Amino acid sequence: MKSSTSIQDKTFLYSKVFLCILICLLISQAASAETIHIPGTQIEMTQPEGFELADKFSGFQKAEQQTSIMITTIPAAYDFIKKTLVDPEQMATKGITLTSDEAVNVGQFPGTLMKVEQLTTLGPYTKWILLFGNNEKSILINGIMPQKHQTELSPIILEALMSTHWNPDQDVSVFDSLNFSVKENQRFKLVSNDNILHGSLVFKEEIAPEMSLPEDHPVLFITQAFSTEVIKNLAQFSKNRLNQFEQFEQIAIKHTQSQLIDGLVAYEIEAEAQDYQSRTELSIYQIIFATEDTYYIAIGITARDKKEHDFPDFKEIAYSFKQK
Repeated sequence: MKSSTSIQDKTFLYSKVFLCILICLLISQAASAETIHIPGTQIEMTQPEGFELADKFSGFQKAEQQTSIMITTIPAAYDFIKKTLVDPEQMATKGITLTSDEAVNVGQFPGTLMKVEQLTTLGPYTKWILLFGNNEKSILINGIMPQKHQTELSPIILEALMSTHWNPDQDVSVFDSLNFSVKENQRFKLVSNDNILHGSLVFKEEIAPEMSLPEDHPVLFITQAFSTEVIKNLAQFSKNRLNQFEQFEQIAIKHTQSQLIDGLVAYEIEAEAQDYQSRTELSIYQIIFATEDTYYIAIGITARDKKEHDFPDFKEIAYSFKQK
């Protein structure tokens, strides 16, 4: 029998398939400056001077300086997420150096405020990370800036993070902040109305427990890329993208085809793989929709012997994709 801890660990691991989140962040007391509501979240915070509301994620951005403040909601207890994410040794394996770490409170909620350094393909970056929550949800706020701009931007980002106010009982709809739509079907429903990551949706069967593994209960993720990217060869890009998922190994592509959905060229892949931890045999469905300067991706995961049962549902939802 799988332990609840191992199920939680792997559930969070699979949530990172799309999400591509780095790790944590936290805040303290709301500042006296006026706060604004961040669409699709239960968060209010001050808008930093020179920043605008982002259109591809929940938060703010200053595109000309490659700087952003990104808000993520995770449907898991704060203590569990803190233990999972705030691990200097694990961070180091991803090229992240933890330079400071302190306990803070965001209103009545416990949290952690961290500062990290990371060398990325775009150069060295500094990040203020704020993580807080309760026994049901965690909020991750990631303030990212190139190191060359940190003298100017670090105080501004930190001030915004510390102004955070969270209303966990606020009614929000993820669809309010999306620039695309898809339809649930008879079997698969949106896991939560919370915006786990702006531009991202997670679908499971209604009977699936909140903490369940894809080999036991199939799952479908749909998300929008955060970056601007012109795709010249969609077929090759799609294959490369599939191979970037660290959760899978021994990936074998079994079928591909091009589609035209909502006026967009899409590329569909059916593949087999193994879970890199449990060695469970999986079937993977992936489809990427390309626009002029970005892309959307849907990926469905199920047990190898459930492919014929689950792929038609993955496709039905993916094919309902429409841009707003």
